[in-house]
Amino acid sequence: MPIDSPRAYFQAIAARATEPWLHDAVGCWVIDVDGAGSWTIHVDHGALRVSDGPAAGPTARIRVDQPDFLRLARGEDHENLITALLRGEILEYDGDLAFAQKLRSILPLPTDQGTPS
Repeated sequence: MPIDSPRAYFQAIAARATEPWLHDAVGCWVIDVDGAGSWTIHVDHGALRVSDGPAAGPTARIRVDQPDFLRLARGEDHENLITALLRGEILEYDGDLAFAQKLRSILPLPTDQGTPS
């Protein structure tokens, strides 16, 4: 499935349902994509669940504009959460930085889920 919108990314994550690299993680990320909406990714020992809208009291919250989010979701130009944060492409960040870094297990979308080449 090509990632042509934030919604397509979150649908792909929901379909994935698990991520073994997150077996030790429990919490949730709220991702606010300017102009597109907010989504919450809940993780419970590798089990993933996506919901529309923000969750109350997320472990980490990230706000990013839509073009930068799509570049992150696709992994274009070797982009990842840390480089985006260092470049100032993450508009706002709040929460547990160690937990936020675990997001790199699913952002960009792993290639086994049909990330465009």
